[in-house]
Amino acid sequence: IDWLVENVKKLRGIVVTGVTAKNPHSSLAFKLSDRQKLKEMITSKGEQYGWNLFPFNQPKVNEFLADKNSIIYNHSDCFVAQRVKSLDFDGKNVGKCLLRDDACCETCVANMIGLSRAIQQFDFPTLRGILRASFG
Repeated sequence: IDWLVENVKKLRGIVVTGVTAKNPHSSLAFKLSDRQKLKEMITSKGEQYGWNLFPFNQPKVNEFLADKNSIIYNHSDCFVAQRVKSLDFDGKNVGKCLLRDDACCETCVANMIGLSRAIQQFDFPTLRGILRASFG
């Protein structure tokens, strides 16, 4: 981040996000300690350079992505999957991951989830970040 801020001209912002693995033991899966470290790093740089640098990683979003009590364990708890129309044979909405069909929900560190949950709580820094990133 220091290199980006110092060397990239016209840097408008940085979006930090993670992957969703197929199982919690995958080498790609973020463990709770990884999430916490990522949150600490973003917080440190947000305080150093200003939160405008991280329009989609405002503190509330990072809380939803990194804190233990916010980990999603199945699609029925996922704010985004609840709104993605994915029907079973009886026509009942079963939810679906936007990232991949065989995603392991507890490994999800996708910004879309954190953003959606922060918006649902009308978190003004998150709303301001989205507007800034979308409209400049």
